Amino acid sequence: MEKLQCSVCGGALVMSDDGEKAICESCGMSFKKETVKKMIMELSGPVKVEGIQNSDSLADRAETFLRMGETGKAQAAFRQMADEYPADYRGWWGLTRTMDWEKHFYDGGLDEAAMPQACQRALDFAPEETKGEIRAYFEERVRTVKPGTDEKLRQEAAERAEQEAAKRAEQAQQEARQQKIALYQQAVKQATAREEEARQRVNDLSHSISYLPGLIKDEKKLFANNKRDGDRRPVTMGNIIALVFGGWLTFAAWIEFHPIGTPVVTLLGLGLPLLFLFRRLNRTKSHFDRAGELERQLKQAQQELPEARKALEEATAARRAVQDARPE
Repeated sequence: MEKLQCSVCGGALVMSDDGEKAICESCGMSFKKETVKKMIMELSGPVKVEGIQNSDSLADRAETFLRMGETGKAQAAFRQMADEYPADYRGWWGLTRTMDWEKHFYDGGLDEAAMPQACQRALDFAPEETKGEIRAYFEERVRTVKPGTDEKLRQEAAERAEQEAAKRAEQAQQEARQQKIALYQQAVKQATAREEEARQRVNDLSHSISYLPGLIKDEKKLFANNKRDGDRRPVTMGNIIALVFGGWLTFAAWIEFHPIGTPVVTLLGLGLPLLFLFRRLNRTKSHFDRAGELERQLKQAQQELPEARKALEEATAARRAVQDARPE
């Protein structure tokens, strides 16, 4: 790339320190930044001249872009120079000056500031009189840029820690809430089971009290005839008549005394009536025992019913109290 020349006298143009204009070294004519850009665009293009002139052209173009504030274009030119002429420190030095130092220190974390590769390469290939400038530039970046990135990293770490703490606190609250809900559901389940048990007990006692009197009456009921489920009285008129008639026959047989007939008449006259009487007494006893057991159950149910109703009221109240204490 040819050097920028003054369109008036042909002298070399040098960019001002602020990069806003170019000044001719010969006649002092100044050119605006926009005009200089047009000159560069006309002269820029692929550089095909081999040797030191080519690296100088790249360096000159990159420096011009840098002074004009075109950092992106300057960085591209320095990158091309570093790729094509890696032993020329100027390409690495230009990349050092155009790199994003905040990103470099940010990515490096809070540890000791590491020198970037471009800066290290610039030191490796730079002449001794220039190495001090490069080191000073790096140290200046460490002093001016790294504290800001460190502070940003600390703030982000603090924010992350705060977010993690808030997340853990929220998770703990969720777990505590879930635990409270589980305990509440268990308490409701137990209270409901207790109430249902008490209600069933009251229903059973009420039912027993309502149907036991009928069973007792059935067990004690006396029938007038001798059907299958017939007369359950211990002694009936038939038993008495049979005993009287049998006793009279036995008495008559013993008065008449017959060696064979007397025992037979005694067996038939007294034995059979007594057998039927004992059979009836034994059968009747089981019904009266059953009636006595039912009466005992009825009395016990009548005594337990008030306590069961009271237990039902308490269980119902306890269930309502548990439901009213539902966690939010």
